[in-house]
Amino acid sequence: LVFAVLGPAAVSQLPAQSKELKRAALALKKAVGREDPELFLESFVAVLDTGERRAIKTAVDAYVSMAKVLGSEVETSGEYYYLHSKAANAFKDAKGKYVTAEIEKLRKNKRGDWRGRLLILDAACFKSDLDLEAACLEALSDKAPQIVRRALHYLRRSKKVPVVEKMVDRYVGIETKRPSGDAAEWERTLLTFQAALQQMLHVRL
Repeated sequence: LVFAVLGPAAVSQLPAQSKELKRAALALKKAVGREDPELFLESFVAVLDTGERRAIKTAVDAYVSMAKVLGSEVETSGEYYYLHSKAANAFKDAKGKYVTAEIEKLRKNKRGDWRGRLLILDAACFKSDLDLEAACLEALSDKAPQIVRRALHYLRRSKKVPVVEKMVDRYVGIETKRPSGDAAEWERTLLTFQAALQQMLHVRL
């Protein structure tokens, strides 16, 4: 029925999934079920190593599932932080014709779980063909305060006037009209803005 709706032309454009990717994805799923970070990371790398178009989304979706299983926030859970940092670093060696384009596609998908976007944002720190600064500037407008804070973590090192201006504009916007969601998380994000801007401008806000 799905193929009938898509039509033959659309179906032919769907990327085929190799046996190698299927095996790696199955191992990844098992690692999530077992709540085994080491097995997960091994399988995560194996999925990326296939270099296939579906590999990036498969890996990121599995990461989100694993992160939810481990629970807590990246900043407060040592086990989660270990998983996150190792997974983000794994993108450094990810190769394939579609890797960069698929990463960018997931980064711009604001409907996805914020944990996936956070992973992709940090991956830009390790993968040389991704523009970390541009990704962070775009991330300032994210609906998830966790993403905004991580963008500030990187942008606070910049001395570029356009970067400071963008940060000030977003800070004022949040201060003026608080976004929906967890009020405490957004309050924490405002404090992060203040600390970052004070460091960059050497003034108290």
